[in-house]
Amino acid sequence: LVLIVRSGPPRLAASAYAGLFRLPEAALGPLDLARERAPAAGLVDAALAGLVRPAYDVSDGGLAVAVAEACFNPEGPLGAELALAPGIDTTCELFGEGRSTVVISASPEGIVKLTERFRRAGLEVISAVRVTRAPRLRIGSTIDEDLVELREIYQRALPGRIDER
Repeated sequence: LVLIVRSGPPRLAASAYAGLFRLPEAALGPLDLARERAPAAGLVDAALAGLVRPAYDVSDGGLAVAVAEACFNPEGPLGAELALAPGIDTTCELFGEGRSTVVISASPEGIVKLTERFRRAGLEVISAVRVTRAPRLRIGSTIDEDLVELREIYQRALPGRIDER
């Protein structure tokens, strides 16, 4: 199962999406260091307790990319379906790189314990992701992509970025 934990809402400011589409610069907003430490501290504690399988940060492409990365299983691709709340800014939600936001894989029992831990820390916890055997990434009505193709694109991206420099 997959859980999304974040200290605040996503923002497009300074994101890979903003850079790619040359969006006007926007302010990042104030930073509460104590609040930003909570996800990292919680992840360390959860890892030490054996509750976390892989965890993915949204800092390089946003939630859509992090959920896709979580599906790139070495034993064969998995799929994911993510329900979106009505009325949200889909672009910001999927490609914003909000502070201290992680996508966490865990067992069903681990998800329950992680949800309790992170909510006690005052963090937003979203469990709207369902893992599937079919290797497709489905996010609301916005994204429906073959994860085998996405993985190939993802793996080719790093050498391309290195060649640019």
